[in-house]
Amino acid sequence: MGPQQTGTTTGKRTGTGEEHGKQRKHTSLRKDNDVKGKMQPIPPLLLPFPEEKAKPQLFPPLSSLFHLPSRILLPVLSTLPYLI
Repeated sequence: MGPQQTGTTTGKRTGTGEEHGKQRKHTSLRKDNDVKGKMQPIPPLLLPFPEEKAKPQLFPPLSSLFHLPSRILLPVLSTLPYLI
């Protein structure tokens, strides 16, 4: 009787495992579709604003950083011939 009971339990386990596996596949596909469907419209709405706000914020500091060395280096380079 013992081996028969274990056989039935393993059979049930494999059956439930297959069912769960199928459900997981469907749910994962549905979740992916939901995420893709939700993520596609949201980034166009959210990204342009941070990009527009971030680009001006990033470029002025970079441009100022580039301008500052040029302001510092040009006088120094212009005075180098006199120093030498």
